[in-house]
Amino acid sequence: MSGIIDAAGHGPRGALARKYALFVGFAISLALGINGIVGTIFAFSDQRALVARVQQEQAQAAAQRISGFVGDIARQLDWVSLSSSGALALEELHLDGLRLLRLAPAILDLRRTDAEGRELLALSRTDRDRIGAGTDLSSDPIVQAALAQGTFRSGVEFRRGSEPYLLLGKRVTETKGGVVLATVNLTFIKELVSQMKVGVEGRAYVVDRSGRLIAHPDLRFVLRGTNLLPLLQAYPRPDVEGAMLPGNSLSTRDIEGRAVLSVVAPVPNLDWSVIVDLPQSEAYAPIYASILRSLIILAGALLITVITSILLSGRLVAPVRALTEGAARIGEGQLDERIDIRTGDELQELGDQFNLMAARLQESRSILEDKVSQRTAALAKALDQASSGQRAAEQARELAEEATKAKSRFLAVVGHDIRTPLSGVLGVLEILDRKRMSQRDRRLVEMAATSGETLIDLANATLDLSRLEAGTESLEMRDYEPGALLAAAVALMRPAAERKGLALRLDIEPVAMARLNGDPGKINRIVQNLLRNAISFTDAGEIEIGAALEPADGASGPMLVIAVHDTGIGIDPAMQRRIFQDFVQVDPETGRRSGGVGLGLAICTKLANLMGGSISVFSEVGVGSTFWVRLPAAAATSVAHSSHAETAETPLVVLVVDDEPVTREVARIMIAKAGHRVLTASSGEAALALLASKRVDLVLLDMHMTGMDGIETAAAIRAIPEIACPTIVALTADVSPETMRRLLAAGLTTIVPKPATSAALRQVLTRNTRGSGRLANANLSPDHPVDDTFLDEQALLVGAERMGRLVALFQTVSGDILEQLGRAIDQGDRKALERAAHQFASSASALGLGQAVTIASTIEAEARIASLQVMAQAVADLAQARGEALAALALRGGTVAKGVPDDQALRSAKMPSL
Repeated sequence: MSGIIDAAGHGPRGALARKYALFVGFAISLALGINGIVGTIFAFSDQRALVARVQQEQAQAAAQRISGFVGDIARQLDWVSLSSSGALALEELHLDGLRLLRLAPAILDLRRTDAEGRELLALSRTDRDRIGAGTDLSSDPIVQAALAQGTFRSGVEFRRGSEPYLLLGKRVTETKGGVVLATVNLTFIKELVSQMKVGVEGRAYVVDRSGRLIAHPDLRFVLRGTNLLPLLQAYPRPDVEGAMLPGNSLSTRDIEGRAVLSVVAPVPNLDWSVIVDLPQSEAYAPIYASILRSLIILAGALLITVITSILLSGRLVAPVRALTEGAARIGEGQLDERIDIRTGDELQELGDQFNLMAARLQESRSILEDKVSQRTAALAKALDQASSGQRAAEQARELAEEATKAKSRFLAVVGHDIRTPLSGVLGVLEILDRKRMSQRDRRLVEMAATSGETLIDLANATLDLSRLEAGTESLEMRDYEPGALLAAAVALMRPAAERKGLALRLDIEPVAMARLNGDPGKINRIVQNLLRNAISFTDAGEIEIGAALEPADGASGPMLVIAVHDTGIGIDPAMQRRIFQDFVQVDPETGRRSGGVGLGLAICTKLANLMGGSISVFSEVGVGSTFWVRLPAAAATSVAHSSHAETAETPLVVLVVDDEPVTREVARIMIAKAGHRVLTASSGEAALALLASKRVDLVLLDMHMTGMDGIETAAAIRAIPEIACPTIVALTADVSPETMRRLLAAGLTTIVPKPATSAALRQVLTRNTRGSGRLANANLSPDHPVDDTFLDEQALLVGAERMGRLVALFQTVSGDILEQLGRAIDQGDRKALERAAHQFASSASALGLGQAVTIASTIEAEARIASLQVMAQAVADLAQARGEALAALALRGGTVAKGVPDDQALRSAKMPSL
């Protein structure tokens, strides 16, 4: 064993010694520095509080002296407040006044009046005395103020440009009354502040409530009328006794621009304040001296620390350096190297462990060389095997890429080559004139349209699945109402359920008032898929959908839970684990009949997972199934519009202007039921006459009227100078882009399409048109004479009796309009034809007569360009549609037969405005 290292005599030669010295010096310096800084902060605070306390005491003492000075003079005025009747009394009053002038040198002038304000005595140090002059001083503001208030003090004024004085008035308390007036020289206050010693260069001065300088050692600032109101307002809030809290002061600049510490003390019983300033340089001088001493001590301590750390590092770093050099030699392969450290501590033990490690490494070297040769041979064999496996994996990857490309090409064909012709087929089926077909042909067209829609749904499902698998589907977060979303989905699926004789029920009471933030489009796709499956696999019974909010727990936030329950065929327990996979169906036979391919639940699962939720099922064969969807229920980011109930608390006065009596009557009933007062007018001219005499909050204005149309009427309403212009809402059945542009150009930004539903009217009345835009209109079915859903809602809103009147009114009015249409065709009057068709469409839309509305709207749109022969045929079709509609209304319960007589209906339409 050779090369033993003796580290006993080595000194610090590396970076470790410098680091150790720097660390020790920094630690001690930091401690001393923190101690000095903390001590300086507290000393600064204590010194400032001490200075402020001394200043406060001086200010309060001066304020008490000023208050006492003015108070003594006010009390001495009582000497001349005795009875003043008769010549003898006036002489005594004169003597009392002279004695008061001798005892109070500050009083310059003294006057006494009787109760009527006549001067009894006037004494002055500069003018002649007057006794019993009788001068009328009753109109003097000072006399009036003293009589009213008991005492009065005027503002400070100056005589001969330099002497401040104050007017004091005091009411005589004896029965005959009167006032004592005194002019007081305030030179005393000036001398008081001039004699106050505030440190070496401090100042004291007095200001009144308005901030005007009253007294100051330098008279120039007083004569300039210096105003210190901003400074007065900047002082800290006083305590309950009116003085600043002890130790509080304000760092500011005085009149001369010096940085000072300033305190204020109010003068008792006067609206004056005494301010005492002390330059900050003088106030903080002891602190600066203390900081300098601390810095000197810190520098000395730091020097001692550095020297001590250098000396200590020698003994600590030498063994460490020996360990470093010995470990470096062992690391270079000199396994016979040994480290000799004799410090008797952990460093010596560490050196012994290094020596033991070197010995074991030396023994293991030969064994390791043998094992390396063995492992090298085994590794060469493994590399040969890995190379063959890598080639197989590369071939598999190439096959997977080819399959992916083939799938993409297939989906492109589905997305274009299938959807495009299907859209064309469905478009042709949609524009076919079904009213001219037989019942059998209509059924065949409806079957073709249903089959085409099924194919479109299949293509859409395939594309949805591919987007979800590719990860290209993203969330579109926005606020939504879960109750409204579920109600819309149920309304869309209800016809399919009714065709199978199923009851479709909706329970949204737990979420009726909820507003959440999420992706309502994807939620709607999940709900529609679940409802479509429930309808497909249920032959009898009912389907129920509901929703509730689940509160947050420790693992997750609040959740929206949607449940869809059916009484269908049920799902076998073994199948329940597989139905959420792609292309898996519970009953293939039922799936073929409904056109499904087993993708609906797979898409629902992926959509729920995308939104951070889940979907589950509980089912019993032959009993039914229940699907649960749990989704995060984040709070809405915006405030919902105020509700209808809130609007009803502040009723509006609404004017309905429409030349069509049915529409006018329906709107009147809807608005009145919403809790508002309704006025009606049959023309623009009648509306203007009514607005000239009545206040109206909102005008519901038809755009197509005989005489003045809606745009002209709106302009005339806005031009009336004597009234506050009400909110104007456009009511029209023409929602073409050209009409929308005309309305927007006329400033009519809120539009209610005909037929006006109660929901649309409530929305307008609720927000009182604070927003703008076109409201959703009711989509009437053009394939049936009467839209039963729309008519049921209207009947529920207005009541059976009123609905009977409206139907009878339509029967009479529509007959008159058909006669107008016939005359317009005979006379070739296309404008009259267009106007009459608009009136017919408006009346029919109020009752949900879909076929009649469609034909009348077509006549209105084509009146100016189509041939009169085509228009005559269209009018004939309209008359037929009217007859079918009236017959359908009669079959619904004898509405026409049970309605009121025609003349009574007309009287109802022409009733006077409410």
